[in-house]
This record gives sequence, structure tokens and C-alpha cells, in this order.
Amino acid sequence: MVLDERADHDLLIDIRNDDKSSFQELFERYWEMLFRFCNSILEDEDHCQDIIQEIFTDLWQRRRILHIKNVKAFLFQAVRNKVAKHIRHIKLKRKHLEAIAKLSEVGLSADTIYELKELEHTIDEHLKILPSRCYRIFRLSRFENYSNKEIAQQLDISIRTVETQISRATKLLRASLKPELLVIVVLLFYYFF
Repeated sequence: MVLDERADHDLLIDIRNDDKSSFQELFERYWEMLFRFCNSILEDEDHCQDIIQEIFTDLWQRRRILHIKNVKAFLFQAVRNKVAKHIRHIKLKRKHLEAIAKLSEVGLSADTIYELKELEHTIDEHLKILPSRCYRIFRLSRFENYSNKEIAQQLDISIRTVETQISRATKLLRASLKPELLVIVVLLFYYFF
């Protein structure tokens, strides 16, 4: 066990120095194990393959800034986080579909539904002027239903930083949207997000 951890550690050092063969070796060492774990929860082979691919892609992209003590634990935690995100996403989709069904029951016209989509686009355009990190945090919080703690863990930042970034995005929306649009946004977030 200690030898495996040491070998993993050596691979990480090489990966940090852009060694693609070490990255490939790490990928081959853990891919099947991670896939089986993921599939035991989701029972969706295609999506599990995507999840594992995303994890390794992220590892490669962040290779110089990640400080990993135990590769196996890190990778399994990454799978757990991605699976939880996928499950939340499915629940959120279901929630949105239920909300659309409720809106349909209320008798919203196609024009009104189109206007709501336009409003969502307008909100997103206003948010895109934020720094990318702030934008990402706000989207994770308000559109993907992540808790502040989950966002902090995923992005390796403090919960206070998450709160500050969400507050910053909210202030921007308040300042940039017309008052009547702001009321609609608040209602949308309250009832649908």
C-alpha cells in the first residue's frame, strides 16, 4: 500500500512537469476502478465514462496547482462529487419540468414562456460581465443548487469567499436590472431555483 502511494506520488511529480506518459500511467492505473465505483451508483455506463474523463481532464488542466497527498482518495472523492452533482442536476431538471408544468397549468402563453426564457438569457448576459470565478460560483449556487460548502470544497476555497462572490453577483444584478425585472428574478429564484 505504501509503495503504491509512493509510486502515485512520483507520478504526480512527473505529471506536474508535463509528463504525459506518467499521466497515461495514472489514468490506466485508476480508470477501471473509478468506473466500477461510479457505475455501481449511477448504473449508466456512458455517463460514468464521461465523469471519469472529466476528472482526469481536470486533473491534467490543474496539475500545477493541485496539492494531492493521496491520489486514490482524491480521485474517489472527485467521483463522489461528480456523481452527487449529476444526481442534483437530474433532480433540478425534474424540478424545472414540474415548474414548467405548473406554469402551463396556470395558462401561460407561448409568448410568456418565451419572455421568461429571454429573461433568463438577460440575467445570464448580466452575469457574464463578472469575473469568471464569481460567475461560476453564482451559477453553481443559484442554477445548479450547490450549497456554499459544496462549492467551497469543489473549488478549494473558503465558504466565506463563496458567500462574498455570491453577494457580489447579487449586487451586480440589483444594480443592472430594471426594478420590475429584479422582482421577477427574485420570484424565479425563490420558486424555481
